[in-house]
Amino acid sequence: MPLAPGYETLLSGSIDKRHPGALIAIVDHAIKAKSTDTSCVRVPPTLAPLSAAPADHLEFALKHQGISLSALENICLDLDPAIFQKMVHDNPDSRYSRIAGALFEQFTGKSLDYKGVKSGYTELFSPGDYVCGPSNKVKKYRINFNGLGSTAFSPIVRRTRALDDLLARDFQSDLEKCFDSAARPVGRDHNR
Repeated sequence: MPLAPGYETLLSGSIDKRHPGALIAIVDHAIKAKSTDTSCVRVPPTLAPLSAAPADHLEFALKHQGISLSALENICLDLDPAIFQKMVHDNPDSRYSRIAGALFEQFTGKSLDYKGVKSGYTELFSPGDYVCGPSNKVKKYRINFNGLGSTAFSPIVRRTRALDDLLARDFQSDLEKCFDSAARPVGRDHNR
């Protein structure tokens, strides 16, 4: 099993090996539970892809490394369409199969044979992990594309504690306090 599964394995033959928005993945034999920091996810061998099959690495990447539209576009264009067809056929209700199928169709313009499911919609970007935009439904796969743009250009902003604190701040109140203090006379009282 490679020590760098997921996106790194899938992009080994691709021109663009960078994957903005995705965490580097490392299989770490010294840990028993998944551990994530701002740039890396460490997983125990029990969470590593089950095989060297691209579908297993793609599911691993989507599940553990996050969404990287740049990497996923390269993967969709590089891999055999039969891989995506098998994913949506074998696991039609799987969130990760549905995401893979929807993005494959978006990036390649090719259609997969997919009957759909009756399960609820799922978000492409988890609002707990990413700053998200308004949702656009991909009805065939029951995916809400909630990026900050389109699949052609969507900045990916991962949430951090510092960013969440900043987003929760009341800037309107801060501005009002600033203007109130600026309106008070400074120095001598000019009304005397």
